[in-house]
Amino acid sequence: MANDETYFIGVDVGTGSVRAGIFNIQGLLIESFEKAIQTQNLAEDFYEQSSQEIWDSVVYSVREALKKAHIESSAVKGLGFAATCSLVCLDAQGKPVGVSPYNTEDYWNVILWMDHRATQQAERITATGHRVLKYFGNKVSPENELPKILWLKENLANKWNRIAHFMDLCDFLTFQATRSTTRSICPLVCKSGYLASDQQKTDQQKLRLDDTSGWDETLLNEIGLEEIVKEGYRRIGTEVAAPGTPLKNGLCETAAMELGLEVGTPVGSSMVDAHAGGVGILGAVEEGNKEDTLSSDSKYLAKRLEERLAMIAGTSTCYMASSSKPVFVPGVWGPYYSAMIPNMWLSEGGESATGKLLEFIVTNHCQYPFLSKLASEKDLHVYEILNYIIFLLAQQTKMTLEEVVSSIQSTNSSKMKQQMNNAFLDTSPGESKGRDNATLYDEHFSLKCLELTKNLHILPYFHGNRAPYADPTLRGMISGLGMDNSIISLAKMYFATLQALCYGARHLVQVLNGAGHRVQSIYLCGGGMASNKLFLQQLSDSVGCPVVIPVQNQYAVMRGAAMLGAVASTYFSSFPMAMQTMSKVQQIIYPKGQDSLVKKHHDLKFQVFLRMYSDQIAYRDIMTQSPH
Repeated sequence: MANDETYFIGVDVGTGSVRAGIFNIQGLLIESFEKAIQTQNLAEDFYEQSSQEIWDSVVYSVREALKKAHIESSAVKGLGFAATCSLVCLDAQGKPVGVSPYNTEDYWNVILWMDHRATQQAERITATGHRVLKYFGNKVSPENELPKILWLKENLANKWNRIAHFMDLCDFLTFQATRSTTRSICPLVCKSGYLASDQQKTDQQKLRLDDTSGWDETLLNEIGLEEIVKEGYRRIGTEVAAPGTPLKNGLCETAAMELGLEVGTPVGSSMVDAHAGGVGILGAVEEGNKEDTLSSDSKYLAKRLEERLAMIAGTSTCYMASSSKPVFVPGVWGPYYSAMIPNMWLSEGGESATGKLLEFIVTNHCQYPFLSKLASEKDLHVYEILNYIIFLLAQQTKMTLEEVVSSIQSTNSSKMKQQMNNAFLDTSPGESKGRDNATLYDEHFSLKCLELTKNLHILPYFHGNRAPYADPTLRGMISGLGMDNSIISLAKMYFATLQALCYGARHLVQVLNGAGHRVQSIYLCGGGMASNKLFLQQLSDSVGCPVVIPVQNQYAVMRGAAMLGAVASTYFSSFPMAMQTMSKVQQIIYPKGQDSLVKKHHDLKFQVFLRMYSDQIAYRDIMTQSPH
């Protein structure tokens, strides 16, 4: 293993910014830097970025992180990239080719992941019912790459003829760094219909039989991309590598000079950002627990990873479940082979709006300005104030509005945090947390919390459902509204929304396990959600499994990208070894027992959660009779 002077850089290109982080061999972030990037939005559903601006921002961020860390370039032994699944268009010289129908500039050459210009093309590809589609959810999204490529052919013929390379953004970054056109299995399998496993090939499927391509020519011919086939797939990739595979000769001279790193620094094949977040947390081990290890034994490794669900929470939430054999789950993307963990299959689900939904509920309440003022006075996040209101009401259910506000104003923020830390989390099955009769108190307190929203129910599909219904037309529902519009009503609405998001997670786990997965614990990353103690305990109690929070979980995507560089550098013998060495457990939240009244309460509310979906569908069925 390396010494303390060994570091790896992970670059995470998100929708709005580039972040570069420097990690040591234990996976701890030493320093980072973030730089904003622009998005051009000239018409509805059209979102474009510039690969040149993105690369310039990568260069600037890496250099600034190195400067802040006071680290010599020779100490950086590997580099990895993760990025949104956006489509980059380049000419034969690797220069930008514009993708906008609203101007002629080549500068805007990236179709952003959230761009929905290719909705019709996606629907036509889905309508083919081609067998390949079952490997990425049976329903093609306009966010996938094939519909976007087809849209360019049908709408920008002059640009289409100039494009020599269609690349996912993460592959563009490795191309810039190494000049290698090798594509990563991760984005190709998840976003372009590439089949990465020999298990998927049969004589009847007419797949190319060479070692470098799993493209299905029948699919491309059927959807109108026959030129891609005739050209031998050169525009979409003929050389494909598993994530973390060292590319070419490492950093090329130009990129090394730009980044301030050594020529030849190993660069690993890239990943989509959410998947990098998954590998950044799933290997986390609990220090001092000899049984909590992935080890190097492949069968034992697969068994442990199959039990862990990655939950990457943010504006929306992605869920990643791994399996040693393909598991087909209705309404869930995949299974994808080697898209996240080498030689394992991946099922990918999600909730379309989580952090965004909480924000929507809270900021649209009439008491939000007052809540914001209270939070500012206490130097706390608004959610911490709402959590404290729930804490107060659970302790004294008949507390008046005046008493609640007075208690907030008279209690210092550090005491608030300490009280909530003690009240909201079970961090180990038998830990007393300094209180007498802790188990009894915990259950009693939890039930008092749950009583606050006993008859307030929310269906969180305000922005549709990504999984397991895969229905973007679904909408949110609220049952149990009264005339109270005080800050107490806002706290209850917020709490009910937290619970609804937890029931969405429970539903997905139930569907995954019902189809053949073996999820037994959730590994969570995502700044705000992962630090919200009320949410964490509700999640654990609702789903009925431990929730694991890794150290520095908010940097999981950058850490996952750094692991790609670490594996490429050969400092780790395998990807799993890097995963378990560079990620540690910070905290584990345990659910109340199977016989607890808390579990029974959540079971009943989950029944209501499922019923609300059925009711919405029933309402729609009734309204189909409308003459309008």
